[in-house]
Amino acid sequence: MIPTIPAFGETNFTDLQSTKTTRVVNICDAQKKAFTDYCALLADNGWKQKEIREQECFTYAAYACEGHGIFLNYYDNLRELNIVVEENTRYFSFCDQPGQFQVAPQVTQKALEDYGMCYIMRLSDGRFVLIDSGTNFDPDVDNLMTFLKESSPSEKPVIAAWFFTHPDGDHFFLYNDFMDKYGNEVQLQKLIMNFPDVDDTRYSQFDKLVKIGSNKEGTTHRSHYRILLERAQKLGTEIYIPRCGQVYQIGDASFEIMSCQDNIPLKTRKFNSISLIFRMELGGQTFLWTGDAHMDEARMLVRFGKYIKCDFMQIPHHGFNAGDSDIAIASYETIKPSVCFLPGSTQESFCDFSTYVPQVEYIFTKLGVDEVISGTPQRTLTLPYTPSPNAKKDLERLFLKGRECSGANMWVFAGLNTGRKEDFNFRILNTTYNTAKVSIELFFEDKLAVVKDIRCQVPAMTYKEFCIVDEKDVDIRARVLDRDTLAVKGYPENVPFAVRLMCETPIIVSHQDHQAAYHTTNF
Repeated sequence: MIPTIPAFGETNFTDLQSTKTTRVVNICDAQKKAFTDYCALLADNGWKQKEIREQECFTYAAYACEGHGIFLNYYDNLRELNIVVEENTRYFSFCDQPGQFQVAPQVTQKALEDYGMCYIMRLSDGRFVLIDSGTNFDPDVDNLMTFLKESSPSEKPVIAAWFFTHPDGDHFFLYNDFMDKYGNEVQLQKLIMNFPDVDDTRYSQFDKLVKIGSNKEGTTHRSHYRILLERAQKLGTEIYIPRCGQVYQIGDASFEIMSCQDNIPLKTRKFNSISLIFRMELGGQTFLWTGDAHMDEARMLVRFGKYIKCDFMQIPHHGFNAGDSDIAIASYETIKPSVCFLPGSTQESFCDFSTYVPQVEYIFTKLGVDEVISGTPQRTLTLPYTPSPNAKKDLERLFLKGRECSGANMWVFAGLNTGRKEDFNFRILNTTYNTAKVSIELFFEDKLAVVKDIRCQVPAMTYKEFCIVDEKDVDIRARVLDRDTLAVKGYPENVPFAVRLMCETPIIVSHQDHQAAYHTTNF
């Protein structure tokens, strides 16, 4: 029934049993003819072609036989053929029954207690599609139900589909608590997720102990995942496993799967890397949802080319890390969104971490984005949506204000004396989620005595006291050309001096006895 794959003597391929019911064969250095050859092979073996679709640089086809499915994707730029064999697939039975269009479609970025992720689409028939849920904090559970009730035209909110991008706690934990408390007050029709097997020992992240949300005693991702599966079985909720190339039409919204764990090599598979990436069309506009995926690992640009262009983009991984800088930036230049969503509060997004990630800073300042919408205050966009004329100025203001709130890039202290040991002691506060790499220079009346590039590092979100001439606290010979370093020159005794501290990320520097003579956010 299932033909031998590879079938034509290929030697350059990978073969992975992705889950107990899924086998993935990735054939490299393949010609486009390989795609048609495998389609013909499946047809000759009694498989029925259910779908075929060709875009500028990729081609997709789906075949069914006796309840099983085979999904093929050929990527022209990579010359790769990806074949997924899924036993007992539900995909071909997927059916959605929309109601009468009665409301304007909307997209809401849910405000959450932490930097988790939850997006809510209201379809034109009044049903909802959710993407992730956030961590299981009690207020978020209640707020989600309140929002659904207030936004639903029917007395009992209907969730047409609930997508989960990947099995991280800040993306799916809330679901279990929500269904426990409000499962009888909503109608949940479908779950759509492509997770590893719950007992897959290759994913150590499953056993990570989590002590956030309402599970203060601590539990694991695996435990939450088991509960999710148990809830679905108890409620009779169907779970659909999305594959690359598939399109789910739900009401007046379509969701096209572009990346999932099937196309991510096992060696790079962390929970973030296997995030779903999918393209949504709703209200005449296009959206790219990325979860916590990295653009380089998902190879979005080389696989899909200009097809990734969208009106809206969710910035990957809350702005923590958006993939390799060059590849990510090239991807964003192709996507060229007008509006970006950023899961996380305004403080987190603009003060603590996002603006210091090179790729995200590029989005904020160089991509030409009209608006970046963070998780607070909660925003609901009625589609089609056009940013206000002032949105771009507001983005620039938030970016600069966020950096100012985090500190300054350069600090100068004067009126110090080398005869006082206390004058060498400084304190640095790093409020960002990035390690602060600080460069320190000492200046004296004699310009030949200058000391350059003393280095120290302050870990993310920490306060550090240190002595700027103590080798235990700082690196005193950081320069390769070290003639002006502290290790070589030392410093003159009992003379006045000044200190300049510089860092690419903003920091806050203080001294017990001296006020800063100058600081600036311009670096």
